[in-house]
Amino acid sequence: MPQSLLDAEGFRPQFAGHETFPLRHGWLKRAVDAVRADPEARPFQSEDAIAAFGVGKNMVGSIRHWSLACGVLQEAVEAPDKSGRYRLTGFGEAVYSPRGDVYSEHPATIWLFHWHVAAFPGRATAWYWLFSEFHEPDFDRDRLRAALARSLGEAGLGERVAAKTLQRDVECLLRCYAPRVPPGGAREEHVECPFADLGLLAATGGRDGYAFRRGPKRTLPDEAVLHAAMGFWNRVRPDARTVPLEALAHEPGGPGRVFQLDEASLAGSLSRLPALTGGAVRFSEAGGLRQLACAEPSAVDTLAPLRALYRRELHGAGGRAAA
Repeated sequence: MPQSLLDAEGFRPQFAGHETFPLRHGWLKRAVDAVRADPEARPFQSEDAIAAFGVGKNMVGSIRHWSLACGVLQEAVEAPDKSGRYRLTGFGEAVYSPRGDVYSEHPATIWLFHWHVAAFPGRATAWYWLFSEFHEPDFDRDRLRAALARSLGEAGLGERVAAKTLQRDVECLLRCYAPRVPPGGAREEHVECPFADLGLLAATGGRDGYAFRRGPKRTLPDEAVLHAAMGFWNRVRPDARTVPLEALAHEPGGPGRVFQLDEASLAGSLSRLPALTGGAVRFSEAGGLRQLACAEPSAVDTLAPLRALYRRELHGAGGRAAA
């Protein structure tokens, strides 16, 4: 079994940055606009941040957290005086065009927001742990919280996190992916987070049951799988020229775990990646070993296919694609 990333030397878990608020539609765009308006400003620390973002103080902190966790902003740390300043990532630039916000609700974008949140343990540790290191197919809130506390304890991290903090993280996490709609209630009034539309978790029978939905994902495009697969490859096997399907499907932080894909669904998507990369990435089944191969994994541009997808589906088709 792959080693838990919670055991990595020097790893520090992060909880509670969301201030108990799930990601909401439109929040990331507000953060991007604030950074674009004045790259030298400290948008989340300024005295007028509450008025500028139109939310309360805790929500300002939550917008900052989700902007970093979803991979659209990064802290500007080139010099000590950059503290509190931010800049767009390459992914953020691809999603939020200066000409307008037309890509943020595309299914590929929502899947990649989720990937950035759940594939890395350092920014939203509970999200990463649920999708990459928790192995039970169904659970309830208390079992999930207890299992997370146990994993942190085994990694020697348990004393750093209060039980109440874990409880709030688990509650926010479940609200992101499987909000419970009261009988007779309207779904749109209770679904706060775009992740709920990905179909990764389901609220099951009983008062507090949940289950993973593992298998093919109808709205997950190959362009998002390419971005996730190459990100995983360059992070965990940067010097390798091949990466086996088994690793991509089952290792923590891999697209199979984060997107909850079975091997057959993931293999189908990987087999189409050569067409997206001009043959730079190849899928091989020689000798019964299914794997991706690439001469220079770090040189593969995963944003160009994503931009092409946006242009093709949102402009070429004559309008905004349904999420």
